[in-house]
Amino acid sequence: MESFSDPRKVIVELSIAPDAYVVDFGAGSGAYTFAAAEAASDGKVYAVEVQKELVSTLKREAEKKHLGNVEVVWGNVEEHGGTKLKDESVDLVLICNVLFQAEDKNGVAHEAWRILRHDGRVAVIEWADSFGGLGPHVSQLVKSPDARRMFENERFLYEKPIFDAGAHHHGFITKKRNRLL
Repeated sequence: MESFSDPRKVIVELSIAPDAYVVDFGAGSGAYTFAAAEAASDGKVYAVEVQKELVSTLKREAEKKHLGNVEVVWGNVEEHGGTKLKDESVDLVLICNVLFQAEDKNGVAHEAWRILRHDGRVAVIEWADSFGGLGPHVSQLVKSPDARRMFENERFLYEKPIFDAGAHHHGFITKKRNRLL
């Protein structure tokens, strides 16, 4: 459906290397996880999810799809160390439709910084509107300039917008930059 974000289109736009290590923050039902796993066929995709019932579902779906490069992690992306991943261990963090529901939005940006390798990237996709009540309540929306500022404050460098984020979504890519800058 054109009005919603299409994970496959976003993953294509991100040009994920086959040997990349990717993390999907708040993986939910796994749409971005599974699309990333196909792109990073020789790498690894961590699906981090805080809801235990979704963790079980994600594991079953990854097995059903024969995606041996997917590792499901029960964790909290808002907490320092909450992903349970090592410092500077991944190439790309996907944060798709997560910020609007996060209590500690800055914590999400901080955890992404911690686990990204030098020059690693973050792809942020969020609802741009509530789409007649199908998306989050208007009060929960995280506008693109606010999300961008949040990541720039965590020392990420804005790279470009994600052009195919969906008719009711906005998105952008940032890059981890040296702490001294």
